[in-house]
Amino acid sequence: VVLSGGGSDGAVGVRAMKENGGIILVQDPHEAAFASMPRSAIASGADFVLPIADLVRQLASLIATKPQVTIRSTEEGNEDLLRRILVYLRSKTGQDFSRYKRATLLRRLTRRMQVAQTERLDQYLVYLRDHHDEVQALFNDLLISVTSFFRDREAFKALATSVIPRLFDHGSREAAIRVWIPACATGEEAYSIAMLLLEEAARHDTRPDIQIFATDLDDQALAVAREGRYSSAIAADVSDERLRRFFVRDGDQYRIRREVRDLIVFASHSLLKDPPFSKLNLISCRNLLIYLDRDLQQQVCSVLHYALAPHGYLFLGTSESAENPPALFT
Repeated sequence: VVLSGGGSDGAVGVRAMKENGGIILVQDPHEAAFASMPRSAIASGADFVLPIADLVRQLASLIATKPQVTIRSTEEGNEDLLRRILVYLRSKTGQDFSRYKRATLLRRLTRRMQVAQTERLDQYLVYLRDHHDEVQALFNDLLISVTSFFRDREAFKALATSVIPRLFDHGSREAAIRVWIPACATGEEAYSIAMLLLEEAARHDTRPDIQIFATDLDDQALAVAREGRYSSAIAADVSDERLRRFFVRDGDQYRIRREVRDLIVFASHSLLKDPPFSKLNLISCRNLLIYLDRDLQQQVCSVLHYALAPHGYLFLGTSESAENPPALFT
């Protein structure tokens, strides 16, 4: 619950809360004595935006219905209902989530059911068909990815010391360094890698062109990424030196400098349906495989292998591996 306040407290936590099944209630900014904190939370993805009196009633209603909202795939008919929900979602969005890990699907469906205050899958299917906005809301929930600048610092430290310098050593100075970040969400990871590349480029007398492609299915997240404005809370993840060099302070936000933004092309793209990029030196695909079933993981790894140039690098999340299919990566 985010109430009146200055600054942007709560904005960073909204996506993490939703990822773990939490529901976000925000005071209507027009009622708030200080509107910036509610507005920041709304921009990050609020479920309910209401005056205080209505927030109280909504919270009580959510608490009352929560014990009844459960999905058991073993219950008769639930597997068919789940399939029908996913088929309907695919017909409206063009995206197929049927091969996402079942636990992830059920957790995020349960969250949507609680927001919609429906207790069973059959009720939610009717609600989904009757409320056009719910299709987009479910789609967005299934795409939730928790991201931040330089997430998993040790991993980014290894990338900066063991991989980035080698990208500048291969080939002629005229050859471009090409990087792809699929499932880029709101852009923090793409900008983190861009900063590492610019820091390494500054150590060389001449530098090749740097081309970064950052893609996602979520157009709302891509809009945030292109704008490059982030809460002042990023200071917890970005050093003072990098804040001075790569950002401009704008009120209670930081905006990425144009020098960094110009390196990156943000685009809507499906890793599984659309043709991949090619001749890439580095692909950063972090914390996507963990949401996919084994067969889909293998398919994604094959696509990424095809997209990389010989001796290219694949950067995965700390809980992921590229061991399947075997022999594609060393």
